[in-house]
Order: sequence, then structure tokens, then C-alpha cells
Amino acid sequence: TGSCVDCPEGYYRSSQKCFVCTGMPSNGISCRQPSLCNRCVDGYYVDASRSFTCAKCASHCLTCVSSSYCYSAVDGYYVIYGLIGTSTGQIQPCSSPCATCQGDAKRCLSCNKGYSLNGTQCLSDSRC
Repeated sequence: TGSCVDCPEGYYRSSQKCFVCTGMPSNGISCRQPSLCNRCVDGYYVDASRSFTCAKCASHCLTCVSSSYCYSAVDGYYVIYGLIGTSTGQIQPCSSPCATCQGDAKRCLSCNKGYSLNGTQCLSDSRC
């Protein structure tokens, strides 16, 4: 533990020195004190109401700020945006044959097997 400005993941800074995050849960990435998380692995968020532990995001949510507000979704789902272009924090599944989509269930970024992307639509590979 020597002098440092920025500490690597798994360490926290105190008195210009880096110390190991002890007691941090396995789903924590970094801490601000020995066992208080300030970053969690994907699928979890820092829950200040539970002593800065990592709590699980909603199902199909990749990154979130709470159990009910998603920033990003896993493949096959997308984050819904409101009328003024701001995120609602809610997620929905992409429409088949979209494998991944963005902003709308039918605005495809990639396609399921047997389909090819044409702009933002998936077209069947077996079409004439």
C-alpha cells in the first residue's frame, strides 16, 4: 500500500494510500470503504438503503440504478423511451426475428439465425 492518486478495482483510497476492499460481496467491483460498494457487476446496482451492498436489477436488465429502473437491457430486450426521448427505465422484449433491438421492438440491430439485417429490419434468408 503506497501513495497513489487512483486505486485499482478492488481497492479504496484513504490518506493517499490504497487499501484492499475487505468484506465486499463477490458482485461488487469497487468500494469507497472496506465493505461499502460503489460499483457492482452488470445485473446489480449499489443499494444505499442496504449498507451500500449490491442488489439485483430486474430480470433482463443489464445495468440499473434501482430494482425497477434500467439503463440498459440484455440481448433480446430494449429500454423504452418516452415521448421526449428520455428513458422510462422499463424494458420490453424485441420482436422476433430481431435478436437485438434498440428503442423499439421492431428496430433491429441484429437478427436471429435464418434472417439477415436490412437497415433496421430482419428479412428471411429463404425469401426469393
